[in-house]
Amino acid sequence: GVQVVVQATTDGSLPQATAVAWSPGGDWLAYTLRTPGAETGPGDSHPVDGLWLRGRDGQTNRLAASVYPGDGTSAGRIFTGPVDWHPDGTELLAGHGIDATRSEIAYSRVNIVSWQATPIWNTTTLLPSAYQFAQWSVNGNSIITSGAGQVLRIEPDTLGVLQTFVAPDAGWWPERAQQFGNGAVTFLNSPANADRTGPTDGPRQLYLQRADQIAPQPVSDSLTTFGRVDFVWDNIGTQTLLVVYEPPDAPVGVPYLRNAQNTLFDLTPLLGTVGAPRWGPLFRPGDTARITTVQGDPLNLRATPNGDRITGLANGTQVTIIGGPRQAGGYRWWQIRTANGVAGWSVESVEGADGLRLRTLLPVE
Repeated sequence: GVQVVVQATTDGSLPQATAVAWSPGGDWLAYTLRTPGAETGPGDSHPVDGLWLRGRDGQTNRLAASVYPGDGTSAGRIFTGPVDWHPDGTELLAGHGIDATRSEIAYSRVNIVSWQATPIWNTTTLLPSAYQFAQWSVNGNSIITSGAGQVLRIEPDTLGVLQTFVAPDAGWWPERAQQFGNGAVTFLNSPANADRTGPTDGPRQLYLQRADQIAPQPVSDSLTTFGRVDFVWDNIGTQTLLVVYEPPDAPVGVPYLRNAQNTLFDLTPLLGTVGAPRWGPLFRPGDTARITTVQGDPLNLRATPNGDRITGLANGTQVTIIGGPRQAGGYRWWQIRTANGVAGWSVESVEGADGLRLRTLLPVE
């Protein structure tokens, strides 16, 4: 792991880490620091606030500094997250407030080589504060964003709209949209208020639009009518962990598991109330896995994630996990070793004929 040591600022205040994200290769940890109440003080009294990068070797860089207005009233740039890595690990999407109250959120692309931060919202088609959530697509060719009653796929360089998944006239308020490797898009949806400027009380449901569908479909019943919902899909896009917070500012909430048949299971008897749902790793180094392939086809073993092919592994072969996971080419890869000592990288899952992910590496109990 990487230990993040946060030092107090010149006035004795202690900054808080408001977002953290590992790079796809696991070599870098990006995080945002913000000192509570910093908006009302001089900008130079909080020199640690901003977007930081820390490597496993201990190297630390501040990629982008928060810019405080000094008087707490005029616009600034206050990094608070979320933070999302590009699949190739060369840049980040970083969320930041652009006003003293941090109620208006915008995003910047931050290159970890040049340390340049480039705003990605404009005032004509992508208004700051209207789009509260953005993530890279799995292949890194576009940005998936939700807000202003829309779910859009954006061209990163021109900011042109490549695809509209949800349009404002639907009367919806989609949030936290993201796209899977098979092209499916998922988001949390609420009814829009009368002015279509935000959500209103009503059923909050999880939606999914597969690549072969023309409209998103609900994959859960109403989770809450006024609370906040956090969710995360598993690595193969079939099950979902959800936490429902009531009231919305509650620090912990009720956990649920949604299975592939859209059935919700209350996990409170097992876990109690929790926050920040996350799936644990499928494997750990030293675990044994079994190759499972469609119609018995061999699974490719490659020299590097998405690299040159070494050989094919037969269906049913048992291997040892020695490293990973890594993200490359829209897939999650594990480093494995066969019984005769051949080592390489294989994918955890592939896309099936129905658009769902099929696991190709299964744990052996």
